[in-house]
Amino acid sequence: MRAGATDPAGAFVGASEAAREVRRRIRAFAPVTAPVLVTGATGTGKDVVARALHHASPRAAAPFVPVNCAALPEALMEGELFGAARGAYTGADRDRDGLIAAAAGGTLFLDEVGELPPAGQAKLLRFLDAGAVRPLGAARERRVETRVVTATHRDLAAEARMGGFREDLLFRLDVLRIHVPPLCERPEDLVALARHFAARLAGDAGAVHLTPEALRDLVRRRWPGNARELAAALARALVDQGPTLQRLGEAEDGAAPVDERADSTARLDAMLARHQGDLHAVALQLGVSVRTVQRRLVRSGLRAAAYRAAPEAVSGRRG
Repeated sequence: MRAGATDPAGAFVGASEAAREVRRRIRAFAPVTAPVLVTGATGTGKDVVARALHHASPRAAAPFVPVNCAALPEALMEGELFGAARGAYTGADRDRDGLIAAAAGGTLFLDEVGELPPAGQAKLLRFLDAGAVRPLGAARERRVETRVVTATHRDLAAEARMGGFREDLLFRLDVLRIHVPPLCERPEDLVALARHFAARLAGDAGAVHLTPEALRDLVRRRWPGNARELAAALARALVDQGPTLQRLGEAEDGAAPVDERADSTARLDAMLARHQGDLHAVALQLGVSVRTVQRRLVRSGLRAAAYRAAPEAVSGRRG
């Protein structure tokens, strides 16, 4: 990086030791081409880390192509990632590049890579091994050079041990790792993050002022949704209160910890009952893949078959 240039790693805001370690790893890993796996809870800023890696690298002028693997329908996944040749399927009237080819020379960011189905995992492994992709319906492979950055909120090593994720693929992805800690582990970053988000949200409207009451709310809340939840709370507060923020929602001083798993199980239970165990309908309502719903069923101890068998009497039934 030339002298005086903006440090892209600074996009990850925070003065804590954990935040400084994230920035140190971004700077150390940016110049190399080895794959990077970014881990951390939902909403911690894994996408910010991925973009910072790209912009701090020699590839900064080339494309940065983000892909949300959880949003890729399984039936369309192969064509979206690897492309398709003319005539590969009905309506394919021309050759079409996939998202991997679109990232040639730059960075391919696969967010929530653990959501890839087995077929997608196998093809991704083939690409990483050979450096080439074969579009759907094509006879020949095409070489593509791109840096691969992946992210997940799940324990892929544990899933690999249970057969839910390919171990050989994990070895190829987890060469370099950056872990992004949740906000509860770096509370000293809350004020800096809040001011950063407030300034970004206000834009040209002017400075945003957080009153002492708003700052107290900030440090009292647990922010289980991490930076994403904090940004959303600030956006709501700016709309409701203007540039001087008096409060940031109800403070949680002394409140009992939220049982997120119980809340998630109750929601899933209600959806299964409503859709009579139809996992496709539940996945559509949640905006996730059927595979994700199946994993949540296992974690929650619920059985879709029970809802199909007696939907009027199974609310709350466990396997």
